[in-house]
Amino acid sequence: MLKYTTFNTEIKEKNCIQIPVEVQERLGLSPGMMVQVSIKKIRAKRIDLLIKENPLYQLIHLAEEEEGQ
Repeated sequence: MLKYTTFNTEIKEKNCIQIPVEVQERLGLSPGMMVQVSIKKIRAKRIDLLIKENPLYQLIHLAEEEEGQ
């Protein structure tokens, strides 16, 4: 069983956040348990930017262009 993990979530109505079911299961969380939360604001496009900066993305993109020709 994991002791900690990191995931991205969205602030919902009434400032609530949702812990993904997979995370709940892997951490063994159940209602009433105490958890510690660390908050860090991220930009919505951050993941997309990281992928596009990865050199492998450029190689995949080039391969797709060659297949399309």
